[in-house]
Amino acid sequence: MVIMVTGGARSGKSLFAESYASCLGAEGICVATAQAADETMRRDAERMRARRAASPFSWTTKEEPLHLVELIRQINLESNIFRAEKRIILVDSLSAWLRNLFAFYGHERAYDAVSSKIDECVDVLKEFQGTIIAVTEETGGRPLREEPSERMYRDLAGMMNQRVAAISAKLFLLTAGIPVELKSRQFRWER
Repeated sequence: MVIMVTGGARSGKSLFAESYASCLGAEGICVATAQAADETMRRDAERMRARRAASPFSWTTKEEPLHLVELIRQINLESNIFRAEKRIILVDSLSAWLRNLFAFYGHERAYDAVSSKIDECVDVLKEFQGTIIAVTEETGGRPLREEPSERMYRDLAGMMNQRVAAISAKLFLLTAGIPVELKSRQFRWER
């Protein structure tokens, strides 16, 4: 089962996702995808590690900026089949993973290569035996920048978020720390 958590920067996504995981079980794996490019990011990562360490929920943290798909496949294969329903992975975050891929492939080659990785990611999320809570940043609230690389990233992030939302059992949008579950409120076309 996939549960998606989205919202703007500093909206409370990670804290909510960690709390939600603790309602589902007693232990899980946090896959941290962000790379600490500056001191602020390093402090944020350390604060989040400390928060998880202090939690009654038992977290194992794995840092994986690029090979998210492969790591989830490996966890799925290595885990005990009889405990599949209790397996919980928190991916924090898909949008950071996408940024890392975008930088890795370079702006000229990014679109096709990253689109392919998004396809693989959606497939591995659907196949996972357990629960994956996928945190991602909403991109629609930013002003449109003219740089082609920013537009390409926004387009890829929007595509990824839509595809993950489509396979999610629940979709939470956070604004100012307040979660609203959207999937159950989804408009359905009547024919």
